[in-house]
Amino acid sequence: MIVSSGGVASATSVNNGGQVSIGGGGSIVSAVVSGGALTVSSGGTAVSTTLSAGGTENVQGTDTSANIRGGGTQNVLSGGVATSATVSNGGRQTVSAGGTASNTTVLRHARSPCPAAQARRESCNRAARRLSPTPRRPSAASTATATPSRFRAAPRTTSCSKTAAR
Repeated sequence: MIVSSGGVASATSVNNGGQVSIGGGGSIVSAVVSGGALTVSSGGTAVSTTLSAGGTENVQGTDTSANIRGGGTQNVLSGGVATSATVSNGGRQTVSAGGTASNTTVLRHARSPCPAAQARRESCNRAARRLSPTPRRPSAASTATATPSRFRAAPRTTSCSKTAAR
């Protein structure tokens, strides 16, 4: 399904292998994506999307209030903005270079661009303020299991972005 400029899709289910594309000026509200794919192009808008069980959302436009559950993935690509997402157990939010995730809430055992938030069950914004400008070196005891990552808080915003792939 393709939603073009001026079009609105509401209460849409995208299941096994299904694909929905939201073009510039188009929008989708209350979509449930399970085993399918939702693409929000530049200028497109998604609101209250639920991603689960193999559902994927690729955001180059704007997404607000996504609920990313077990097996669901939200990819915030260059130029994309994800606001007020909730990542719960088994969900994953990935922010590429040039993408922005703000006000993300990470619940225990979820994956997000802000692992500090995951450990403390707090919003991504609060964790970003505590991240040091340079990566910490792991202690000798944790070297074997440490995965080095670099994070930065975006200037003049309260979002945090992952700058190195896992």
